[in-house]
Amino acid sequence: MAEASPSGVVTPRTQRPMNSNTGPYLMPDGRPFGAFVVESRTPEKRARTKHQRARKKIPQHGWTVASSAGAWLSCLDETEVNSLNKLGQRKQRRYVNDFLLREMTAELTADGIDALFKPVPFGNVHAPKSAFYQVSQDDDVHVLWQMFLSVNADTQERILKKWEKHVRELREEMHHHGTAQDNGQEQQPYPSLEERKKAVAQDYARRWRKNVSLSGKSALKKTHRQTLYDIESYMLPCLSGEVSFADVHAEDGFGRLLTHSIATLHGLESRTLERTDDGQRFVRVSGLHESHDGDCHLYCSIGDFVSAMPNQCRVQIL
Repeated sequence: MAEASPSGVVTPRTQRPMNSNTGPYLMPDGRPFGAFVVESRTPEKRARTKHQRARKKIPQHGWTVASSAGAWLSCLDETEVNSLNKLGQRKQRRYVNDFLLREMTAELTADGIDALFKPVPFGNVHAPKSAFYQVSQDDDVHVLWQMFLSVNADTQERILKKWEKHVRELREEMHHHGTAQDNGQEQQPYPSLEERKKAVAQDYARRWRKNVSLSGKSALKKTHRQTLYDIESYMLPCLSGEVSFADVHAEDGFGRLLTHSIATLHGLESRTLERTDDGQRFVRVSGLHESHDGDCHLYCSIGDFVSAMPNQCRVQIL
């Protein structure tokens, strides 16, 4: 179809100038735009046909050295080749991978394997066995260790603390015997642990009768055991000799009365002081008011002592 120009000259549509707003559009290389779009499209993936998915046929003469299976077949013997002919493609690939891995590794002797897994200095050097290992070889000790591992962490901690006390008592007893022998003195029979516990319990009972006031006894009997434990925990460093004094903050007069009574039962000195900044009162517990004859680590929990007062033979010395 042709169009008439203003000058009256008919111009065919195919002869329009390149800067026209309508087609045909040409690419810089001269190709039409439609041909460019068709050629630039990526070919779509097509599903392989059944013939294309089929496994490649085994060569006519089987997998032999002369076939194109690969150079690795030249290393196989006739038995392996015959076995390979009976396998499928997947098992053949697994066999090839395993074969390549075996070929990549060098031949290892017994010494070579031992050197790989036990390199020097760990292979030939025998480390000395620890004392714990030597003791644990006993069957009875092994059973006790398994029982110790079966309990919870809190029970394990209590067992270890009691064992430390036992070891400390044995060391004190050995030190006492050694000191007597060095001084040339006649060795006196050292009292047993039960005898010393009984003597400490008698000291607590004597302080309860003579030193603790009636109001203090009444306050200790009325107070819950856990409250006595909490107040007593501030005084334990003084009992063990770790510190020279400890300050116990009591909110009222009843708390200060309990603190003085507990300190008196432990043989400690206590006095009420007042702060200079805020004017609050507190109880300072210091020193050992009475000598314990080296048994500072033996003490009675006041909560247990008060609960066992009707039957003093049940007082537990820690």
